[in-house]
Amino acid sequence: MDKMTQRLSREDWVLAGFRALAAKGVGGLRVEPVARDLGATKGSFYWHFADPAAWRDAMLEYWQDKAYRSIVVLASEAPPGMARLARLVAIASAEGRDPAYGGVEGEPALRAWARHDPIVAGVLRGVDAGRVGFLHDCFCEVGLPDARAVEAAKLFYAGYIGLQELNTSEAEMRSSLEGLLVSLCAAAAGK
Repeated sequence: MDKMTQRLSREDWVLAGFRALAAKGVGGLRVEPVARDLGATKGSFYWHFADPAAWRDAMLEYWQDKAYRSIVVLASEAPPGMARLARLVAIASAEGRDPAYGGVEGEPALRAWARHDPIVAGVLRGVDAGRVGFLHDCFCEVGLPDARAVEAAKLFYAGYIGLQELNTSEAEMRSSLEGLLVSLCAAAAGK
């Protein structure tokens, strides 16, 4: 039985939403065209979601889990200090490349969506703050004073977002983030 004849799950619709967002922008988040792409009817959508706002909320919850919570858990498995930051670089370099989730265009498209939807913007601000906070903690663990750790966290995160926008390959992302990490730690240590 192929996907077209199977009953679609809530997650199928969420992932299709991310693919539509990545491919077509905010305007791609319309039920009927996404249903057509899935080979489904609008009735299938409304089986899982009361309305498009509920779909948006499910997409945002999924994104928070995939792009923030699970990454913090995985990175935290490494010992504190440079090992944890190195693990974070490896995870961040690979994260968001799954075509089922919109590929490399997924998070930049979500950031663009946030400019048009205050609810998306609020969730994005929360994830950004959480990511910067986690980075701050990691930089403190390598011995940076608090104020320097705040600066390093913000600069590292800005570099990560910029590299996403530049649509860099996984290898380029990893190499650039590793170089940035070394530079930030050396500069903050006064070397």
